[in-house]
Amino acid sequence: MKRLLLLLMVVATTWVSVTWGDATVEGASPVNPQQYQSKMVTKFKIQGDGAFVHFVNSDECGGTSDVQVGASDEASKEWSGKAEFTSSVFLNIYFNNYCTGQFATFAGNFIIPPEAFSMGDKLESATLNTVVEACCDNNGSPFPVNINLTWTATGPVIKGKSKFTSKSPGCKMSFTVNGDYRDAVPAGIITLLDNELALQQVVVGGTQSVKNGEMTVGCD
Repeated sequence: MKRLLLLLMVVATTWVSVTWGDATVEGASPVNPQQYQSKMVTKFKIQGDGAFVHFVNSDECGGTSDVQVGASDEASKEWSGKAEFTSSVFLNIYFNNYCTGQFATFAGNFIIPPEAFSMGDKLESATLNTVVEACCDNNGSPFPVNINLTWTATGPVIKGKSKFTSKSPGCKMSFTVNGDYRDAVPAGIITLLDNELALQQVVVGGTQSVKNGEMTVGCD
């Protein structure tokens, strides 16, 4: 269930970044220990829908760009608290245009309007239309990223359970999730720095629904 786990990481790290501070799916620095008291452990419940695509794009001069996009609508709450609803998009982009000399690399979670991402019944389709501001280009300037993507399911609904653990100095996050996953064909365009990146070579694409997710965050 590697793909199910990958989409869970997008949902979960978005929630952690909004609630606790910076987070990454790499597990390099998922939480900020300075925000915690000694031996603090917090548990969360997570539910939501998500879609993910990883693709590669090449320009006519030999430059290659690698793009990962994950969108989600999720409801998250502390164990006995009130649920909070968040729509977000995760981007991990390495952009390199040999023709123009433009270069940019960045990764991060961005809060988006609720209407920007939608999921169809039974994970049959998904749509993402939004604009976020990323930082930075090779001149150190922020720039908008325009995202217009769709997903169309091609495979059956796959049910599964996944686990994931992320560590950083003094902190640990553990996830357990039950959900549904479908392979899906992504299509569309991502525009940045006046360049349109089509989905030339898709590595993976899918849609997901997290039915029952649990996350534990603990720091010494």
